[in-house]
Amino acid sequence: MRIGDLQIDIEKRQVYRGSRIVELTTREYDLLKLLAQYAGRPLSREFIVQRVWGYEFEGETDPVKVYISFLRRKLNAMGEKDLIHAVHGFGYSLEEK
Repeated sequence: MRIGDLQIDIEKRQVYRGSRIVELTTREYDLLKLLAQYAGRPLSREFIVQRVWGYEFEGETDPVKVYISFLRRKLNAMGEKDLIHAVHGFGYSLEEK
């Protein structure tokens, strides 16, 4: 999968931003892969939680927001353009804008 300069090698479970390897945890990888599978389409927080965490989450902490923050920090570590976009009041999308 490729979105801009982001490449996800599904077989190797490896992520590249340009020529550098991006080290992700299993949960971060699963979240990024889900966003990439639906690239360009906004996904609701509920949909993401069900697909990545496997349950309906109820609580004060938003795990999606926390993990999106982790992903952005790692994917944009060298000052790259952010590919993850918040859709106000709904969720997130992954796309090159």
